[in-house]
Amino acid sequence: MINSSTPISTPASTMETGSTSETAVAAIARWCAPSNLLLNLTTGEYGIRKFSMDVCSPGADKSHVNATEHITTLEDSIYAAWHGTVWMNQPDADLGLWGHKLRDHGDGIALLRTGTNNRWVQNAIQDATIACFIRETVKYIDSRTGMRAQGGPRGGSVLLAYGTTAANAVFHSGLGVCLTPTSAN
Repeated sequence: MINSSTPISTPASTMETGSTSETAVAAIARWCAPSNLLLNLTTGEYGIRKFSMDVCSPGADKSHVNATEHITTLEDSIYAAWHGTVWMNQPDADLGLWGHKLRDHGDGIALLRTGTNNRWVQNAIQDATIACFIRETVKYIDSRTGMRAQGGPRGGSVLLAYGTTAANAVFHSGLGVCLTPTSAN
């Protein structure tokens, strides 16, 4: 069981370096977390009542994330200073660059819809404090319309938590099977 007194250590990075590109700066998450998933992470004894930042936000008016600050495509989120516990929907840009940023920040949750057989996802999972394989199909919201997104992830979805606060929220969310990543390497 994870609690706030449990020392957390994140394994040394094994993530591949992503290439920096203009698209990374202007990343947006077209598929965003639905309110019911976020409710599980923000309630209860270990819930995160309010995220400090939604770092890949479609905008406060289009997001279900309760955050003090929403950084959109019009801002340089990847190069901005992140603070507090952050939320990150999977960006439609250089995943490696965004994953490195969250890992290096060390306090936040990423929702990924990418299949777990993807090398980048494997490395990101290995660097996380906790990985939660979501039990049910996530009914993503299309940030452009505010409606349920058409289609769905082929390989399911995973929450990656970095740091004690985020790990506790994910672990106690009841959303799926949570694992502490290890590697035989």
